[in-house]
Amino acid sequence: MEPPDQLVWRQSPGLLDVARARGPHLLVAAMAGLFIGLVVAAMVPASYEARSTLLLTQPSGFDLPGVGSDQGGPERFVATQADVAESATVLLPAAESVGLELPIEDLREKVTVTVIRDTDVLEIRAVLDDAEDAVDLANAVAAELDALVTGQAQRALDEVLSRLGSQREQLVGRLAEIDAALVAAPGEALRRDRQVVSAQLEAIVAQELAAELQQLLLPRVVTVIEPATMGEQVFPSSVRFAVAGAVLALALAASIAWWRLAARQRAPDHLEIERALGAPILAAVPHVRRSDEGPVAAEPDTLEGAAYRLAGSVLRRQMEASGLRIVLVTSASVGDGKSTTAINLAGAVKATGENALVARWDRSATGPLGDPRQVAVGSLAFESVTLGPDQLHGRAFPDLLARTEGPVIVDGPSMIASTEVRRLASSVDGVVVVIREPSDHPTLARIARFLATLEQPTLGLVVFEARSS
Repeated sequence: MEPPDQLVWRQSPGLLDVARARGPHLLVAAMAGLFIGLVVAAMVPASYEARSTLLLTQPSGFDLPGVGSDQGGPERFVATQADVAESATVLLPAAESVGLELPIEDLREKVTVTVIRDTDVLEIRAVLDDAEDAVDLANAVAAELDALVTGQAQRALDEVLSRLGSQREQLVGRLAEIDAALVAAPGEALRRDRQVVSAQLEAIVAQELAAELQQLLLPRVVTVIEPATMGEQVFPSSVRFAVAGAVLALALAASIAWWRLAARQRAPDHLEIERALGAPILAAVPHVRRSDEGPVAAEPDTLEGAAYRLAGSVLRRQMEASGLRIVLVTSASVGDGKSTTAINLAGAVKATGENALVARWDRSATGPLGDPRQVAVGSLAFESVTLGPDQLHGRAFPDLLARTEGPVIVDGPSMIASTEVRRLASSVDGVVVVIREPSDHPTLARIARFLATLEQPTLGLVVFEARSS
């Protein structure tokens, strides 16, 4: 057996320990969090999301600044258009077209354009408080981007055709001047100039025809693959809020349960027990023996017998010094050794040569209080009587006390029956509390709070030590 004052350490609790010890409580906490999440979701204003998907086709074969340039390839072209779609040039006209008056900062928060990886596809996502507005805005951004990019491509082609037409007119004029000079004064140099200008004019005409053909065959730069048709509620999502509430409540309950279990990892020593309950330990009994096995106080050669005889001697001196006679024996819960202690304290008093009476509490006992009967265990004999509510508050119990001598030890209920313990405590002179080890600090705190509500003082403690392995 370990020394009484040695701290007893146990393994830190794990998740399974918490689940086994507080499973029902954790389930209730999760259900409460689920309900709270649903309530919060119902109270928070909803937001709706609409998505529009676009396919981009990069024009090739000619230079369209910022739109169709071949520099950087298709990936750069798609990324550039994503940036354009999030610019004020697109967002402000798009919002205005659907009747939304929002500053550009708010629009950039509500509209996001992303490039789907490894594709030429853009996804426009609009989040607003109204589902129809979200759908309209997503489609309006797609339409505005289409108009902007297509217009830029068309303007670039128009500029190419205008430049080629100007060059063609200049070459035609130059060719007319050369022909007039040849009529007035034919010469080899003029003929060579005419050949060069004619070649240049043919090249310009060929480029002009190619540009006109490209204008006719210009592919659609922006193609709407899937327009936004329905706004999906994204905030608050009832399911998400419910799950988040359940998870948070479960985590909080599990943390509290773990903390409470962890508080039990170190069993308090005897000094801590005395400090917590504000009473001295009368004796530390090595282990519990049931009352029906007989008082061990009759066995002076055993450790248990010696412990009970010490407890009885110390308690008797306290009672004589304070003029006390009736003592209530109680414990935190059923099975802590309360009845065993009451009988053994009576046996220990009897061993000193003085009479002792054990009053066994029975709330179902009715009728008159019978005469005490002699109980003999080994070489010890003491008187015993059954006490109920009727006898306690009538004249029977006081009359019995007047007819008997020596201390009266009441074998009362455990603190679970708090009302009965308080009723008995008001009729006795002091209380003896039985503590079973290993106990924990929360349990001691509950016992201390209960003892503070009793009218009579706590005379001492009897500690049943944990059986050594």
